[in-house]
Amino acid sequence: MKSPMEGVPLPTPSPNEGTDSGRDVNLYSLYRERQELRKSLHELGVIKEGNPEAEVYKEGIKEITDQVSKFRRDKKVHKEYVQNDREYAPKEGFIDEVSIAKEFGSVYTEIAYASDKVEDSTKVINQNLQKISLENDPYKRKVLERVVKSFETKRNAYSEIYHAAEYSTRSKDKRAIRAHDLVGYKKGLHAEGHIAMTPCVKAYVQEIEKKMLTGDPMFLHGPTGTGKTSLGRLASEVLTGKTAEMVYCNQQTRESNIWGKTGVRGDGKGGSETFDILGPLARSIREGKPIIFDEFNSLEEDQMRMIKGVFGYKPGDEVPVTGNGKIKMAPGFQIICTANLKSEKHPDRRDLPDEIKREFEQNNIEIGYNPKHESFDIMLARLMNPDGSLDLSWHDINTTLPKLAEAMESIQQAYSGDLNDEEAKSIGVMSAANKKAGLKSFVMTQGSVESIFDQWKVEGKMGKHRKTFTEFVDERIKTALTFKAYGVEDRTLAAKIFALKGFLKTVSAEDLDLPKDIFSGVKIKSERGGKEKAEEVKERSAKVGHVTLTELTDLDPFDVREKLIDPISEFAPANNESAGDIFSRSIEERLRKISGKEAKDKDITSISSHYEYKNSKTGAIEHAEDITLSIEVALDKYTEIYKETGIDLPPDFKEQIEDIWSRNRDEIEKAVAEKGFDEVIVAPADIPLEEIKDKMKMENGYFTGSNFDSGGGFAGAKSVGVDKVRVILAHAAQNLVDHPELKSTLGVKTQDVNIEETLSLEDYIIFQRQYFKVTGKHLDSDSNVTWTPRTKSGARFVNSNWHSGYGRLHVGAGDAAHSSSSLGCRSSRYFS
Repeated sequence: MKSPMEGVPLPTPSPNEGTDSGRDVNLYSLYRERQELRKSLHELGVIKEGNPEAEVYKEGIKEITDQVSKFRRDKKVHKEYVQNDREYAPKEGFIDEVSIAKEFGSVYTEIAYASDKVEDSTKVINQNLQKISLENDPYKRKVLERVVKSFETKRNAYSEIYHAAEYSTRSKDKRAIRAHDLVGYKKGLHAEGHIAMTPCVKAYVQEIEKKMLTGDPMFLHGPTGTGKTSLGRLASEVLTGKTAEMVYCNQQTRESNIWGKTGVRGDGKGGSETFDILGPLARSIREGKPIIFDEFNSLEEDQMRMIKGVFGYKPGDEVPVTGNGKIKMAPGFQIICTANLKSEKHPDRRDLPDEIKREFEQNNIEIGYNPKHESFDIMLARLMNPDGSLDLSWHDINTTLPKLAEAMESIQQAYSGDLNDEEAKSIGVMSAANKKAGLKSFVMTQGSVESIFDQWKVEGKMGKHRKTFTEFVDERIKTALTFKAYGVEDRTLAAKIFALKGFLKTVSAEDLDLPKDIFSGVKIKSERGGKEKAEEVKERSAKVGHVTLTELTDLDPFDVREKLIDPISEFAPANNESAGDIFSRSIEERLRKISGKEAKDKDITSISSHYEYKNSKTGAIEHAEDITLSIEVALDKYTEIYKETGIDLPPDFKEQIEDIWSRNRDEIEKAVAEKGFDEVIVAPADIPLEEIKDKMKMENGYFTGSNFDSGGGFAGAKSVGVDKVRVILAHAAQNLVDHPELKSTLGVKTQDVNIEETLSLEDYIIFQRQYFKVTGKHLDSDSNVTWTPRTKSGARFVNSNWHSGYGRLHVGAGDAAHSSSSLGCRSSRYFS
């Protein structure tokens, strides 16, 4: 796989990752293991002959010594190996990435290595950005900015390795990406915080990242079990590289628990002396690291106000500490508060005082539960062996685990008071007034799943698996549902949800000590079946197999991956109308509402054409539609965009556009009939690309590749045809694959393209902004990349697409002979 970041030198991965034939061990890990064996042997004291434990240690030491001896011939090379392996050693043990890299090849190694480097670079960048925001000396700022720029270049280079695989159409690359994600989840579950960096969690971390750079206090709130505290710990580690201090708040928490206290110790002369014992808040201020106040609103109000007193300080300030004088606040200090807000479910929580609410007004994030497809992925990660494989029946992988994820989501919805209407009716908790019963205190979370799976693994290691996985899960659900700390209403509702999702087939209502009729619903009865169905499920669950990580990467029970977003799916075609007709008309209707007036239908301002797309091989018509374009509609919507973004238009802009339209009307009508153009873009002359880029920015802005940067980036890019006021015809299809004319360009080289019939980067960015305003979606979102050959970066041609995962527009550049099956052109016509 060739990285798009051509010309950027990338470091060589560790030899133990498959790049050095004949060496598939991590020397650093072996030395550490031998060290621990010797330490354990020493702790046994006087070794008695025949001590079985000591013999195991001795055999282990000899085995490792034999393994490493063959690498010691060249001392210099051996030392380099050990130093290089040290970076990778912590990832081993619960994860055998050496075996995984062998299974997926070099692409996995590149992805894993690049991902680690992106994370390392991000930590450095964020630490220095915070320092920049606090630095008044312009020369020191320049030094810090230089560091940030350098690491941004590195991060971009490493990011491109990941994106190259992500954009690849090869199944091998897609599987490697998926494998890396699952392995990453497993690593997260074993790290402090026990939280997997799923897309949902990553989005939260990125949002926290933006807010943490200001140094303002953060407030994470949401239902029980969403992982607020774990998320705070993870964000602290990812963004600062430091483990956060913790304060577990309750009504008995006092100032001394937070700030610290004075202690007494011997002075070495027979007397005593006092000394300061710094509490977690004082340590965080001094050492420059985050502090998390867990369940913040469990504190007494005076304690909340005491902590609020720190909110106004910034790194570099002297903070007064009761009994300890003043402590200088170091960069990296950050306060994160987590809480369940006061509600019917949490009546014991205190309302935040008004002055504290105002502090968190702009810096709070509501944390929700993971969607079911992410919960399924986390379940796979919890059950995976060190080499990524899984020992379970296909029935349990394809049915039990997905259904457990569904059950967990439904229980969480019931706990939040938002159970699906259809499910509520199926289990009989929807009243005649359409009110749904909800769970008051019972909720299933990732912690619940962790406990179930940990017990399964423990029993497996002890050789106690006398039941199938399905039976075991039923037994664990039964354990939860018979816990009388929960009210009978909660236990009954939860039992019905589990039964509706296919669980509790091996358990009766009597076993749960619940009313006999709880499983009497039609759908529940159908799902549960009788004893024969229970035996059938147990039989399927008993067929345990060894499923490789490669096989796991193909699983997608909820159909969330590799699916192209159809921009016309919400406008289902009716009668004989084409989806394109309905989509175009819907956009027109939205625009009329936005502009507050109907689009005029005058001959001079509108054109209508019939478009047909014929298969070049068969001659068959594969797509046909009638298209109407209005220059007044185009002027209305684009003038509004320019006004919103602060781009100045010439006083006679409207008159110039109308003149271009009237002079070229016949050619425009002909072009629409030939190519099916259904979008009119109008643009002013001589607006610098950098200005358009800055003013049209959306979400997280832009990511630029090294080829684009080497040509001068946005400042150095040169475009053809943007020096004139212009009318541009284009296609309002979200992705290239959504329109036959655009789809036919996939794989094209820019050397084979008529540059005059393509978009410039300036007009592509304008079109992106307008398309999002009308549809709420982004052009070229993940599935393909589009050339904008009217714009060149140095000698290369520019290309771009929207990356939804990062929420930003990616801009790169490629040679004239470069091609890719996912890279095409947005055909267009320019008139001026």
